[in-house]
Amino acid sequence: MENLLTNQFLTHHVLEGSVAVVPFKETEANYFELLDDNTMIYFLAGEGVAPYSNNSELKVKVINYESFHITLPPAFILGRQICDLITYTSTVNNYFSLNELTDTDPKYVVDFTNTRGNRKGKRNKAMEQLHDTLALLISVPAIRLYIDNFTVKKCCFFNKKATPPVTAPAVITAVATFNTINTLTEEGFEMSHPGIEACGFKLFEYSGGKSARII
Repeated sequence: MENLLTNQFLTHHVLEGSVAVVPFKETEANYFELLDDNTMIYFLAGEGVAPYSNNSELKVKVINYESFHITLPPAFILGRQICDLITYTSTVNNYFSLNELTDTDPKYVVDFTNTRGNRKGKRNKAMEQLHDTLALLISVPAIRLYIDNFTVKKCCFFNKKATPPVTAPAVITAVATFNTINTLTEEGFEMSHPGIEACGFKLFEYSGGKSARII
């Protein structure tokens, strides 16, 4: 994936003169947590924000997409919403995900009002970041072809603090494409987002230490 970013991504978006850096780490641990920093992968519970269980001990690569993105020309990155990390199995096409990480008080996860007026909560911001990053990546034909080979494809919003699921009354006032729960799974909340689903991915929210499973 890092080669696709430093080659086909730059060519497709006419950024060939850019010196792009794609930081990544790898692990085969059966449990790890992610943090959007230089270390990226942590192995003790509570050290990171995004827990993963990897019971088959597959080789997993984690790319700091945000760090790659900010090395691109300012005119390209201006105004773009991006997610934090990309996680995928690197030797088998089992699992591919985009990840947005936060450690936000529950009252700021949903849309809220403060002295500056109505504010968008972190949940809706994260969904926009995930969708926009996904759309940007698969606009590159070679990257879309690569990602399409994976069996499980997810956009994942992780909040280290426990946050309640979206309730039915909240859906009434929310933007129609966001914030509808399809299924409460043992690992997290599967949400409905037509834009993400149109790209062949599913949207999940994990909070309070719930782990995403790599299969």
